[in-house]
Amino acid sequence: MASLGVLCTMLVVCRVLPFAPGPQGSHSISFSWLGMLAALGFACMLLASVLVIPFALFRALIGTGLQRRYWLYSAAAAGLPVLIIVVGAIHRVTGAVRETMIERLGDRASPLISAIETFDLDNGSPPSALTDLVPKYIDELPQTRMMGYARYDYERFPIDKRKHELVWYDLGPSDHRRSGSPETYPDGDPGHAILVLILGAEERVSDIIVDRLPQEHALKQFEREAWQSGQGRIAMAPDLMNSVIWRGMSLTDIWTVLGSPSGRRLLSPRWELLVKGAEDFLSGRSIDKLMFRPNGHYPESGFGLRVSRFKDWAYVVMPD
Repeated sequence: MASLGVLCTMLVVCRVLPFAPGPQGSHSISFSWLGMLAALGFACMLLASVLVIPFALFRALIGTGLQRRYWLYSAAAAGLPVLIIVVGAIHRVTGAVRETMIERLGDRASPLISAIETFDLDNGSPPSALTDLVPKYIDELPQTRMMGYARYDYERFPIDKRKHELVWYDLGPSDHRRSGSPETYPDGDPGHAILVLILGAEERVSDIIVDRLPQEHALKQFEREAWQSGQGRIAMAPDLMNSVIWRGMSLTDIWTVLGSPSGRRLLSPRWELLVKGAEDFLSGRSIDKLMFRPNGHYPESGFGLRVSRFKDWAYVVMPD
């Protein structure tokens, strides 16, 4: 039982302590109903252990030979389910605690993120370093208030002048018989076809694509008023692509022809805010990090990389 307590303590420390509040502040921890259910199950199993394990050990103590060995094995067997349930319960509860702490980090970082975005709007590009924000955009750089993730790091990316922003228009429902090309863009309703316009850094069209188009559909000549009302867009899409010279068209001209888009997003982030964790002893690089990107697009898990989303942030564990 002592070893079980040591194991559980180590698990809690490893999973929660790095996210715990540092000397700059403190906050309470709220547990989910799942954590409470796990705690109830642990209490029941602990009660069974209190009854079964001491009895088995007592019988092993007074027994001899095979009888003693039998009761020792019984005590170990009674403790094994407890160990599994306790470790699983702690894993779930500490996971909920970590999620709460990461979400609260996001709330504390909001003034810093707002300052970066305001700087970008005022100057046409993100700051070169976080210190550029002080004191005009923020009085002082905030602290993370997390023991294992002590400071904010920042990186600004070069702009892809040809593929900077995506603007898309909903074309309406697309049946299951899609055209041969695979789905390229995840934007909008997955059951609808979309018209995608790729804009360069100067907000001029560099490419145009129709995604998730049905294999069979009617054809219709493009009519501006019908398009802007949302009627028959799938039928008009092929004629639209062939009848208008899109490359080099400005965003203002696009809106004049097609109306307001259904959505738009940056294709690549202009900057990212990082909170790096512990460094590997041999390589000197961070094992894990918390990441915020203004476009909300994060790397996908794979090849040893593990990515978990927490609202607008991502928790990234680097491959070995």
